[in-house]
Amino acid sequence: MLRKFSSTSSQTGQAFKAAFLHFKDDASWRYVAEYVYGDRVDAVFGLEEESDDDVEQEESSLQPLKIHLDTLFEQQLFLGEEDDSKVKDTLDMLLEFVDEDSSLSPDEAATYVQDFERYHFAIMKRILFARIPINQQGQVSDGLIKWFTYSNSAREFLFVKSIVLKEMMKKRNLKCAGTKISDMISVLSGEKEASNSSEGPPLEPKQAAIKAILSKSFQKPQKGAAREYCSLGHRMEKPILNNWINETKSDSFFPVQNLQVTSAYTVGLAGKRGQPHAKDSVDFHLHVSPNNGSTPNNREAWGFEAKGRLTVKTAFAEEDVLESLHRDKHVEIDDVHVHKNLKIPSERWQVLHHAHVYDYPVVVHAVGDSQGEIIQSTIIRYTATTKEHYSKVLQDLKELTLDWAYSSNRSPVKIPDEVMDVAALIPTINGSETLQGTANLWVELSNLPLPLPPLYRLIPAQHAYWNQTKSGSDTTTKLMDKCIAIVPHTTPESVACNRMMSLAFVVLHRLSQLYGSKPDLPYPSLEHYRNAASHRTTFHRTLLRSRQVFLADLKALSSAPATQTPPRAENQRPLREKTNNVQHERINSDRFNVPHPLPTKTPGKLSKKIKDGSAPDAYIHLDGTCKGTPFKTVDSMQQRCALCQAKTSWYCMGCKQWFCLEKKVKNDMSGVDNFGVGVKEVRGKDTKFQVCCFHRKHLQYVDE
Repeated sequence: MLRKFSSTSSQTGQAFKAAFLHFKDDASWRYVAEYVYGDRVDAVFGLEEESDDDVEQEESSLQPLKIHLDTLFEQQLFLGEEDDSKVKDTLDMLLEFVDEDSSLSPDEAATYVQDFERYHFAIMKRILFARIPINQQGQVSDGLIKWFTYSNSAREFLFVKSIVLKEMMKKRNLKCAGTKISDMISVLSGEKEASNSSEGPPLEPKQAAIKAILSKSFQKPQKGAAREYCSLGHRMEKPILNNWINETKSDSFFPVQNLQVTSAYTVGLAGKRGQPHAKDSVDFHLHVSPNNGSTPNNREAWGFEAKGRLTVKTAFAEEDVLESLHRDKHVEIDDVHVHKNLKIPSERWQVLHHAHVYDYPVVVHAVGDSQGEIIQSTIIRYTATTKEHYSKVLQDLKELTLDWAYSSNRSPVKIPDEVMDVAALIPTINGSETLQGTANLWVELSNLPLPLPPLYRLIPAQHAYWNQTKSGSDTTTKLMDKCIAIVPHTTPESVACNRMMSLAFVVLHRLSQLYGSKPDLPYPSLEHYRNAASHRTTFHRTLLRSRQVFLADLKALSSAPATQTPPRAENQRPLREKTNNVQHERINSDRFNVPHPLPTKTPGKLSKKIKDGSAPDAYIHLDGTCKGTPFKTVDSMQQRCALCQAKTSWYCMGCKQWFCLEKKVKNDMSGVDNFGVGVKEVRGKDTKFQVCCFHRKHLQYVDE
């Protein structure tokens, strides 16, 4: 709320551009303009024509390519085939339409293109598409039909990419009802009137500056992807700071040697002493010592601005800036070189505003990626001259646009008619009544004693009542949100794991509070117990104590002598294996409640030895009394059944023999050896079951 009707970095940047022509002869305004735009000041503000090199550097790949039809064909004569009659014939066909500015209907154009020879398409493609940033593979015929249906004024913008057309519309301050390419071409060529042509004459510099201040004071809330990126950017500020501090210690080429960051603080909205309209909120307030802290008087206060390039496109663009400047990853510069090292003008305004409001001698501008890794950092040293000129600019803007807001310290605020007229042009203000009410509230808040308490402490009465009667789930969420560990690269899995660990620490914290209280709990109410528990220990202290315990355990484990893993016995397989991406366990007879296996290795052809009596007595005894559990192999391994000699995948863990356990039932099973039907009473009804070789050997209670 207090940012409204103020000179923040974003408001100042927009108002400066709008009011520069009003103060173009002022030395301070010229100095600040050169700080932001370098030697391109006159070109940026329309005082002279901008060179092609400057335009290309500022607008990158979105620079629209304007092709004048009157010189297009002369430029395209350098095809290397000037003497070829086919090229001359094709040029004549196109020049016939250009010279007369004639066009065809879509049907006529389609018929006209159908009569073209193959070389006509190839040469026209080279003539019309060669210098236009498009991809026309497989679209030559359709493109030519459109070309013959358009007039000369529209042909200039044909085949241009949609993103380039939008940029051209933006630079010409044009708008159209639709976003189709045909609509934008119609508006750019003048064949269709722009939807914003009735907005009236352009504003004067003073009115434009007032509009810039009010527009930034009444912005639409962010939604969708923009809100997500903004939130993620704020979460990445601490990781970027931590990584930058680590690189000051580890990078031997860091421009400031022996730099030590003794402390770092987050600060809220602050106002410049003596200039209450100049407000700012820096990301971090640093206390640093260039000489490793040996000299207390040598410590300085620095500002730190962290910027996140959260997408692959923006991260690579930042890398391209480093390569184009041929500069190191970390550099230290004077303020006059900011426009060369910081690509985005709004960020140049931001670091300058930090230096002025907090009177910093140095401001650090650090850029990181989506994981907090540093892409580049710029240490900017500001002189008193730069800050004095900027202070003069802010004072001029305040007198030009905001003098009415600071002339009275009591509501209602008298808003000039000129400001009201400009506010009517801004739809986000939602009327003069909203502007008047917001200004009155802003003045009353500005008169409160400083520093202002955090606004989240101002709880409405109905919310305070709910806080006293609600369950503990909301309190748990509040605890975790206040002390949550920041995960640099957020994925659904990392967020879930982080949440589960936080819940475990909340349980530990509650138990610590419970067991740390008096045995008889002499508290008159639950509120008194909670208050006493919060004073005994906080969740933050519990996390710090847990960290100390974990570190002590880790130290004990790391200092313990390493134990050698005993070798695995011969022919012993691990208890858990993985086959075809399926994890299975080694079968243990004790776990499956089956008779203990015989102590000796299973001999070959055990079933034959049992039949002829040559097997050990233990096997012969087990063959008649076995009640082992059958298991089926999961692969294609099969053996002969001990009774019918048919192939089977079932193996008895008790008597260690292979048996048939299932058969495919047919209408006539008389020819199948050892197959029978068993009848068993289940829930009072007789139920029929298959009786195969395994059942004949093990389940004697089944009636055949």
